[in-house]
Amino acid sequence: MAKLGFDGIDINMGCPVREVIKKGAGAGMIGNFDLTHQIIEAVKRGAKGIPVSVKTRLGINENVAGKWATFLLNENIAALTIHARTPWNIAGKLQGSTDIDIAPEGEKATRDSIPLLRPLNITHVITSNLKRAVSTGEIIAPALNVPIRSDIRLNECRFGSIEGMTMGEATPYYRSIHGPAKDERADCWHLSYTEYDFHPF
Repeated sequence: MAKLGFDGIDINMGCPVREVIKKGAGAGMIGNFDLTHQIIEAVKRGAKGIPVSVKTRLGINENVAGKWATFLLNENIAALTIHARTPWNIAGKLQGSTDIDIAPEGEKATRDSIPLLRPLNITHVITSNLKRAVSTGEIIAPALNVPIRSDIRLNECRFGSIEGMTMGEATPYYRSIHGPAKDERADCWHLSYTEYDFHPF
């Protein structure tokens, strides 16, 4: 990957899709300390010096930010990104680069996590310039008395015309363009890549 010019590898331990969680992947990794350690170590070995980071959530059914974040930071990762929920997350909509602010639930969860984050020796808060990230950072940074800055390179990629759709809405949309699919849900994900824009800045 270094030869291909990638700046880093970000491990997704925050995907909330039910099918993903059921398989123990994405947000289903939260709390699975042994397997998480093995995955991070394996990625580091394969990365050959490229920075390895993790993105995750405050928890699935409860806020476990303190214990989980402490564990991840002790894995000596380059950076840790934590999701705060937005109204579109709650509604199951695909966000991409649409500038949605955090939901009241996301704001509460962020504030509730502050006592858990205080002992972690966090030195900086860096966000994308999307509202949901900036709002989260603006809650955490002053509470921890650390500097905050935004970086457009952290913005999520664009999902094209499916932004704002649920998976249930996106599937027939792609079927109308590409025809019947053998595995509609899987093909929906694969075909969605045709609309991705990985250069949002």
